[in-house]
Amino acid sequence: MSRKIFLSFLGATPYQETRYYLDTDRADLSAPMYYAQEHLLRKHIYLDEIIIFSTTEAERQNYKGRIAKQQQSFPVLPAVGLESVLARLQAEGVIGNYRSEAIPNGYTEAEIWAVFQTVYDQLQPGDEVVFDVTFGFRSLPMLVLVLLNYARNLKNIHVPAIYYGNYEAGRAEKEGWEAQAVGDQDKEQARKRVPEAPILRLDAFVQLQDWTHAAQSFSDGNVLPLAHLAGPQRAELSNSLRVLAETIQTCRGMELAYELDIDQLKVHINELEGQSDVAQQLRPLLSKINAKLAPFHSQQLGNGFAAVEWCIQHNMVQQGITFLQETLQSYLVEKIVGQEFLTNRVYRYAANGALGGYTSPRRTIEEKNRAKLPLSDQDIKECYAAMLAVTRSFKGLSKLYRSLTGEFRNDINHCGFRDEYASPQELKKQLSDIYQAIKALNL
Repeated sequence: MSRKIFLSFLGATPYQETRYYLDTDRADLSAPMYYAQEHLLRKHIYLDEIIIFSTTEAERQNYKGRIAKQQQSFPVLPAVGLESVLARLQAEGVIGNYRSEAIPNGYTEAEIWAVFQTVYDQLQPGDEVVFDVTFGFRSLPMLVLVLLNYARNLKNIHVPAIYYGNYEAGRAEKEGWEAQAVGDQDKEQARKRVPEAPILRLDAFVQLQDWTHAAQSFSDGNVLPLAHLAGPQRAELSNSLRVLAETIQTCRGMELAYELDIDQLKVHINELEGQSDVAQQLRPLLSKINAKLAPFHSQQLGNGFAAVEWCIQHNMVQQGITFLQETLQSYLVEKIVGQEFLTNRVYRYAANGALGGYTSPRRTIEEKNRAKLPLSDQDIKECYAAMLAVTRSFKGLSKLYRSLTGEFRNDINHCGFRDEYASPQELKKQLSDIYQAIKALNL
């Protein structure tokens, strides 16, 4: 069972009494307190473990005791530090176990990496982590964002919230109260008034890292992270993108050409771009999706050629070879006998032979007889002759097709278990060269 844990940093400076709030209307305004952690812990349903990261100095001055500002001196008051607050919360049943974990000061790069490792080592696979960076030293908030993203990938942790208690905002507001006060009594009341500091949620930055990953994945041809982030509120977009990606990845040519409503997907994306409630992170990606989908259209065999370009761009060489070979065969079948026969294996066998430049339909007739299809030899001969004529009308098509389906395809389909095999770069270049040459024929 996964743990629910709270991680927080503690500094060595004298913290001032403050009232904290999370709600913008301040309905949850806390009582005066020195440690933002107390208000956060009271706001959360029971947490299994609390870990406070502190330097040696911070543990002495703010964990075991509390450093206080008294005019020009800073005495450490015993037994009133964060540890005593946590003990009280535990006694009230608000939290479970708690402890302090030592970290270096973080003054050098080596110390920063030591902090990183110390925090990371406290995390267990599947943890639900609430992080507070209110009292984090300088670079620590940035370190936390990087660390949490790292741990989300390696330890599959979940980060429901990152908090930052903005004491400076509360102090600035208090100074405003004092400046606006009129009369000695009002000024004295304003001076004694405890600052009210907002606690900000920074988990949007974690989500931004997810969007960054989704954008990069989409650029690499993987739309699944983006489909996941679009979420249930964009279910139609999410499902359409997922299906499109899987269709190309698994070479579902018939589905890509005639079953997916790609034009409707484009309409939906255009509508989303115009909606005011679309997430800021999603809007730029919608434009990228539209550009990526430009070569695709509903009910069009040419989607197979568009898929070849997609595969070349994203190093999907084997899928690209398959799409190119099967789309060329489909082109001939559709042109000579019609779309309804696209899945007829005898006609596809004939198209393969004609594209290869073989003049005799003998093997196609043999395949027809094995399949026991109600076609005469003459039907096959006439069909084959028509396919061969179309092939020959495009100069060099047969040679290109043989290059595609010969040693090149065999090399990749047999995983390079050959005496002479091509490198990945050579395979990608060969596919690109063949495709560009076929594209130039304007089929």
